Amino acid sequence: MGYSVAMNQIVSFPPYVLAVAWIFDTVWVADRYRKRGLIIIFNCTWAIIGVCMMAYVEEPRTRYAGVFLGVSDANANMPSLLSYMHNNIVGQMKRSIASALLIGGGACGGIAASNSFRQQDAPKHTPAMAVVTATQVLSILHVLKNFWIYSRANRKADRSERILEGQEGFRQTL
Repeated sequence: MGYSVAMNQIVSFPPYVLAVAWIFDTVWVADRYRKRGLIIIFNCTWAIIGVCMMAYVEEPRTRYAGVFLGVSDANANMPSLLSYMHNNIVGQMKRSIASALLIGGGACGGIAASNSFRQQDAPKHTPAMAVVTATQVLSILHVLKNFWIYSRANRKADRSERILEGQEGFRQTL
């Protein structure tokens, strides 16, 4: 955005301060209303908006506002995804394996980022921003697919046509 190295260091931490507050807020709302999938979709949508602001807007302050949106919403999704997963899996072993896969998948994001944010694409990093946007869109599509599948399963369980996860009374969290 045209800042010096020292100024880049100074302006890089406020988005993460907002992210911490936003994580607590979104997790509280998701717990309160038990709609974890909607929170994930909300965060992904705002992260996409933030990434687009960073990638396609010229004005530095607007791009910096996009950093706040992208960083806070993308970071808020990790605890939301973990709790969404834990609410929909029964059994300690299955939860442990799923947690490892989810966290490992998140670590692969670091590998993808290091290969997407190339020096020759600076300062806008348009290809990398497209990759970030695509991952957020895929997350939204995955949650929508789960919503459809879980809603159908819950309706069948409500009509006593099916027992979910081998436990009477268990319902998938949407």
